[in-house]
Amino acid sequence: MAKLWDVSSGDPVATLDVYEGPYGGSITSVVFSLDGRLLTTGGIDGTVKLWDVSSGDPVATLAAHENGLWNWTSRPVSLSPNGRLLATGGSKRFGDTDHTEVKLWDVSKGKSIAVFYGSGPVSLSPNGRLLASASAVKIVWFDIDGIEGGRRQGTRYGGFQVKLWDMSTGEPVQSFPPGESVRDVTFSPDGRMLAQSSSAGVKLWDVSEWVGGQTSTTGKKAKPHTLKKVSGDGQGGQVGTALARPFVVSVTDQNGSAFAGAVVTFSVTAGGGTLSSSTATTDANGRARSTLTLGPDPGSNTVTATVAGLEPVAFTATATEQTPHSLTKVSGEGQEGTVGQPLARPFVVSVKDQNGSAFAGAAVTFSVTAGGGTLSSSTATTDANGRAKSTLTLGPEPGTNTVKATVAGLEPVAFTATATDQTPHSLTKVSGDSQAGPASTQLAAPFVVSVLDQDDSPLAGVSVTFSVAAGGGMLSSTTASNSCSVGASTSSTTATTDANGQAATRLTLGSEVRPNTVTATVEGLESVTFTATAAEQAMPHRLTKVCGDDQEGTVGAPLTEPLVVSVSDEDGAAMAGVVVSFAVTAGGGTLSAATSTTDANGRAATRLTLGSDPGTNTVSATVEGLASVTFTATGQEDPLVSLFGAFGSGKLIALPDRTQLLQNAPNPFNSQTVLSYFLLAPGLVRLEVFALSGQRVAVLHQGMQQAGYHRLHWDGRDGAGHPVASGAYLYRLVTDETALTRKLILLR
Repeated sequence: MAKLWDVSSGDPVATLDVYEGPYGGSITSVVFSLDGRLLTTGGIDGTVKLWDVSSGDPVATLAAHENGLWNWTSRPVSLSPNGRLLATGGSKRFGDTDHTEVKLWDVSKGKSIAVFYGSGPVSLSPNGRLLASASAVKIVWFDIDGIEGGRRQGTRYGGFQVKLWDMSTGEPVQSFPPGESVRDVTFSPDGRMLAQSSSAGVKLWDVSEWVGGQTSTTGKKAKPHTLKKVSGDGQGGQVGTALARPFVVSVTDQNGSAFAGAVVTFSVTAGGGTLSSSTATTDANGRARSTLTLGPDPGSNTVTATVAGLEPVAFTATATEQTPHSLTKVSGEGQEGTVGQPLARPFVVSVKDQNGSAFAGAAVTFSVTAGGGTLSSSTATTDANGRAKSTLTLGPEPGTNTVKATVAGLEPVAFTATATDQTPHSLTKVSGDSQAGPASTQLAAPFVVSVLDQDDSPLAGVSVTFSVAAGGGMLSSTTASNSCSVGASTSSTTATTDANGQAATRLTLGSEVRPNTVTATVEGLESVTFTATAAEQAMPHRLTKVCGDDQEGTVGAPLTEPLVVSVSDEDGAAMAGVVVSFAVTAGGGTLSAATSTTDANGRAATRLTLGSDPGTNTVSATVEGLASVTFTATGQEDPLVSLFGAFGSGKLIALPDRTQLLQNAPNPFNSQTVLSYFLLAPGLVRLEVFALSGQRVAVLHQGMQQAGYHRLHWDGRDGAGHPVASGAYLYRLVTDETALTRKLILLR
């Protein structure tokens, strides 16, 4: 058996019943995948098993070698960094002899794709281009006289030698001198060195000649020959900030062709800055890169790039120190408003440096110098655009209000605003009075009132309260609502007058045939009354879907939008108070409400939480006497869950052929969600969250990561640890080669 331990506490966390039968728990090798999600075990019986570390369940078994893995070596199994290739060293019996062999497996297909003459131990290089294995050397070892029955001849193993194989051709590229029994072989992290251990000690081999896996036009192995600067030299920026572009170098071989796999070392030699990475490996175009964050002092910064055996190259950049140089007004000047009320727009200033560029981080002080008003903030710090703002609530008396904005060392600027003393003087009906319609339906036109001041000018921002005085009807706002919104029934509502001094509401008539009345009131003024007549109630005539159909979501999670229907009469008028029944007819999901009564707009709604199995979910909505309607939704499994579910079925599936950013789950979420992604190759990675306005909310990860699947949690907080508001956000994955973006929804 195999045991998993929590190294932070030293406690065992799982025991795997790896192998049964006559060999018992004889395990010859354990290897983790780089992302830590899979554990590979090799057994003396020749099989290799893959395990889901999170659950402790086996996910696949490979019949690697019918006569066993080489159990006296410490590395009979090796997994490539990207998890796609698996190498095993073992034996296969032919007649009375064992034949040693190394097998190469395609993990995504679960089958062997190549066989090499060799044995364990085995090791795959970090870039997957080289395979190192041990090979036994046979020697004729005696002719002995004097043994009963005559002369006897035999063979012995004359030790082992390590072979290096080119994975692109399947051919050996180097054999090292025979030695003692090889116990282990392993590559250095950059793949340029190979270590061999045996009873005689440890030997270290330089295999850098074959790291690139390239061949020149002359048939010789290509070697790094020239190191050149490509881009990024001569930049400038503010002290302590990252340069806009990375320093990029190229490495070519002796024939001038791009050399992949060369290790480039970047080092700061002047200026005290820091680098995004101190080493980088050239890509297929022979290029490597690193980004400099300038040092803390103004002046020249220097970075040197080196490759072993080649002439180094140097990049320079200039760090400058910003200082506030000018303070100007941007917007908010000359506004008017009502005494004691906040202005519609803030006062905004701009701070620039000596070069005319926006200056971020400047402290701006706002102060009221006339009018007696108050400010939303007395100090503010300029943003990335060099701007700061504060909003004024006008003073209690009519007249001029003044606010001064200052920055230390600069000439201040002043804003002015005018406070006027407007008070409601009259409330009158404008339109909507004396209508008629079927009971329980919404009237065709709204009830509209007008509020004027003492000069008979329209007065904006006044609260008007509408109340049902008789008839039992319901009121709703005239403001256009979201197509998926369903309002609550109410007998009273408040509306605010617009720029024309008008406010309005809509009446859905009561269910009885009788007069309906609605009063409109403003504090301190005489109220006005609207009347309407409810005729005989119409019968529900049509049930239609409004929104929420054909959604997709994660199994077991609620859908983003509710399922909304509307009920109307024969004339197409919305009908309130109609009971709608909802029922799950397929997929096994659950509903937030099995029945719902239509609101003043004739709408009713429920929310579906998808069933636990992937596939189609259906929900029916019915009203007595009408044809029902059906909503469909598709439940999709978390891609990572799908991956390991396939493993659990005994079938290995192919890994993605490109970097991917997966949809977060659950989505929408309340307290926490999981963001998953797959990296095709190791490198610098940044995962960040943005508001729809483009403002960055949080950076969830920034730094190097290995290839494979990764998961990160987001708890809905910004970079300072504060909870962010409900709404839609974007999350973006940025690598050296691509930038991918998806949308998520937070519901508090």
